[in-house]
Amino acid sequence: EDVIKQLIMVVRGAFSTDELVAEVEQRNRLKLILPWLENRIHEGSVEPATHNALAKIYIDLNNNPERFLKENQYYDSRVVGKYCEKRDPHLACVAYERGQCDQELIKVCNENS
Repeated sequence: EDVIKQLIMVVRGAFSTDELVAEVEQRNRLKLILPWLENRIHEGSVEPATHNALAKIYIDLNNNPERFLKENQYYDSRVVGKYCEKRDPHLACVAYERGQCDQELIKVCNENS
């Protein structure tokens, strides 16, 4: 695992963040790329896929997820909201509200009332 983390940190180039996130998420290893994602954010990345993945990790780790969802302007509200629906409906509401996803917000409220 440490070797994979080191490889991810040194690899540069044109590859899809979405694909990398999908592969590690499929294996339940999203936290594996946390240092890489945070490094990309510090480098100034505004790519939604990077911010979506970081939001998912912060939600799973309970690392101030509500603050992240309210303050970060680059994640996709629909993607992150959907991720939160079963984990924490309140966070799904925060994400949907921020993105003005009215239909999704109503659905979550109705399902969890």
